[in-house]
Amino acid sequence: EAVCHLVDSRVGLQKTDLELFELIGESGFAGDVIIVLTKVDKKSARAAEVLAAVRQAAPAARVVSTSSKEGIGRAALWRALKGVVVPESS
Repeated sequence: EAVCHLVDSRVGLQKTDLELFELIGESGFAGDVIIVLTKVDKKSARAAEVLAAVRQAAPAARVVSTSSKEGIGRAALWRALKGVVVPESS
């Protein structure tokens, strides 16, 4: 089981993101939490700030920075999802 949540790195965390992280924590969810920072190819002055905020809000989550335009983080995202989305062979 896993939760994979996308956060636009130009916008940062929204109230609903924080509510989701709180809900995950309160629920006792024991699966993987993967936060995908999108649009990291856009040179945002907030990028480091957003990454720090994500890590503070969801310290146990795995954070993967990505850009669909540049292909950044594609391999890292597949590694994070391996075994979670693609069923293991029996």
